[in-house]
Amino acid sequence: MSDGLGHPKFPLIPGIVGGLGPFAHIGFERRLLELAAERFGAIGDSDFPEWVVSSAPHTPVRTGSLLAGAPDPAPYLLRSLKRLHRAEADFAAIPCNTAHAFLPAIAADIPLPLVHVVAETVDYVLSHHPSAGRVGLLATTGTCRFDLFGQVFASHGVELVYPTDSEDESDPSNLQEKLVMRAVYGSRKDGKRSGGIKAGLLDEGDPSPRDLLREAAKGLIEQQGAEVVILACSEISLALGPNDATVPVVDTMDVLALAALDLARGKRSLQDLPSPDAWPKPKK
Repeated sequence: MSDGLGHPKFPLIPGIVGGLGPFAHIGFERRLLELAAERFGAIGDSDFPEWVVSSAPHTPVRTGSLLAGAPDPAPYLLRSLKRLHRAEADFAAIPCNTAHAFLPAIAADIPLPLVHVVAETVDYVLSHHPSAGRVGLLATTGTCRFDLFGQVFASHGVELVYPTDSEDESDPSNLQEKLVMRAVYGSRKDGKRSGGIKAGLLDEGDPSPRDLLREAAKGLIEQQGAEVVILACSEISLALGPNDATVPVVDTMDVLALAALDLARGKRSLQDLPSPDAWPKPKK
């Protein structure tokens, strides 16, 4: 910064698109602090990075927009990105995997570099688990059905598997609905959902959201042969961790936080980020 007040250890300022949902970006900020301590030995206040947040929890639900004709969240995402730019952020991170499905439509108007969670996660899995030929994904139905991760992994010869799904939400075999969506958004009653991790509930209920997601991860491993499990929803990241599965667990929020820290510290260049032309587009 030209005013001489810039951070001596983290010269670049990350901007966070928050509110997707309200609890999720807080978890992401916590990981930034924890990883700064783990990786860079941060102890005192001035050892930690600075960042700016635009929290817009009234942004339309991303999965609802993809699957059920809910309002388009893209203008809200763009407004947050422009707000971060005005607040002097040097680059942006969006701690919501499903939101990335809407970025290609607004790419030309995004005013600052963006760390793309799908690209970062695929690179991380390929470099840290190069022998994995089948990877399991726990994510919202929108992320799964529009194949944001699958198309990139497929280009590297890796198969992506999801919880067993069907088009009928009442079908008992629809484990995506029964285990994952119920854990994230709560149970459905009279066409509406309530509860779940979106409401800040992790261990309430029988089974609890945390237990539902553990069962989903177990199914990916034992029934579908996943050698790595990716947590590709910021709410799921609040509920599961590396000790909740018998195979390596890759949390997209950890990957995104590590990338943001490396960029803020200058260990990576913004020029190395993939251009918008290379961002995966949702399947039609």
